[in-house]
Amino acid sequence: MVDADIQCFFDSIDHTLLMTMVGKLVTDVGLLRLIEQWLCATVVDGDRRFVLSKGVAQGSPIGPLLSNLYLHHLDEALLDNKLCLIRFADDFLILCKSRDHAEQALELTDSLLGELRLTLNTRKTRIVHFNQGFRFLGVQFIRSLAFKTGPTNRICWLCR
Repeated sequence: MVDADIQCFFDSIDHTLLMTMVGKLVTDVGLLRLIEQWLCATVVDGDRRFVLSKGVAQGSPIGPLLSNLYLHHLDEALLDNKLCLIRFADDFLILCKSRDHAEQALELTDSLLGELRLTLNTRKTRIVHFNQGFRFLGVQFIRSLAFKTGPTNRICWLCR
């Protein structure tokens, strides 16, 4: 499978491209202006103040909606190519039947992210066999085992 992460995803979302996507779904000019104002809000970081020219502020109420809309093209293209995708925000898995299939999926993903002006985080992206184990969203998976990493490690059985 491909275990992937998008490099600086929330900070890299292109406002023009995002607003084009929003504009295809929202026709209300007032709402479009409100979303644009939200994207270009002044950020205060200690003594520093700046206006975002790209990216979506993490923690903003509208951030998850806009970031998922931004990645909708990626989701649909991978699914249209008969790939099994599991995604939460910028972390995702693509389940594949072979290493060759995973390499092709990774190439396609890289190309699709390029269209969105995004890149893969090469430090966190890898092709791994399910039996080797991997961590996804704070859960460690090894073969049919899954356990939460952290102070309370509870083991649960999957795929039995």
